[in-house]
Amino acid sequence: MTIEEVIRECVVALFSNEILRRTLVLKGGTALFLVQNIDTRLSTDIDFSISDEIENPDQYFSYVAATLSEHFLRLGFEVFDTEFKKKPREPAETQPRFWAGWYFEFKLIEVEFSSRDLEYKRRAAMIPDGAASSKNEIEISEYEYCNSTEKVEIDGSVVTCYSTPLLILEKLRAICQQHPKYPYGRLKNRARDFFDIYQLVRKYRSTELYDELKRHLPRVFEAKGVSLNLLKDIFEPDFVAFQASHFGSVEATVKEATQPFEFYLEQLRLLVSELGY
Repeated sequence: MTIEEVIRECVVALFSNEILRRTLVLKGGTALFLVQNIDTRLSTDIDFSISDEIENPDQYFSYVAATLSEHFLRLGFEVFDTEFKKKPREPAETQPRFWAGWYFEFKLIEVEFSSRDLEYKRRAAMIPDGAASSKNEIEISEYEYCNSTEKVEIDGSVVTCYSTPLLILEKLRAICQQHPKYPYGRLKNRARDFFDIYQLVRKYRSTELYDELKRHLPRVFEAKGVSLNLLKDIFEPDFVAFQASHFGSVEATVKEATQPFEFYLEQLRLLVSELGY
């Protein structure tokens, strides 16, 4: 199986479960890939949001494990080596409650090897084509703003995912969260987000899109304590230079012709201006 197939089957499986589909909202690169057909993924994580917290993690992730096991068994694979863990594992005292989430990891192996011992299965676990490891990872972010979603059908499962405005705003917020003035983040390159934002705005540009962006932006930023003032700060020369320095890795994954990073920077500057900031 390719990593794209594994991702797709995971999403289809999880939204087939009545309990899980009440809380999970597909987002990020996974939503871009499966719903928006933007096939330039850098990450192989499977991204979800929930609006509150997972109150009973043991029970919740037992549903995740059982649902994935049942689904992949029908495809000829055993799910094993499952593990869930809090992120961050040990939150700092200064980190707010909303800075939280979970990882769920699992591996796959052909069912013909399911009776073998664990060490053998770990060595023989399937590494999906396009992935660097046999470990498949689901990431769930808690306390997210999920008040703008849409439902799409994927292989018989009705999937709740971020609306286009929320996908754009999440990426805009992610850029702001890398700025040194954001107190809870760490400097990380988000050059890919400049490209993705342009792709989405170009595809869906309309008065309605801009109205929805304006309506939801304050709440999206508030959910993670991101100051709206950072919408100006992300255009500071030093911050821009750091983001631009990693654009080559984005170009290497994009199938279509790309523009220089400065083009996507100016498109983002125009968008922020049109939103009134």
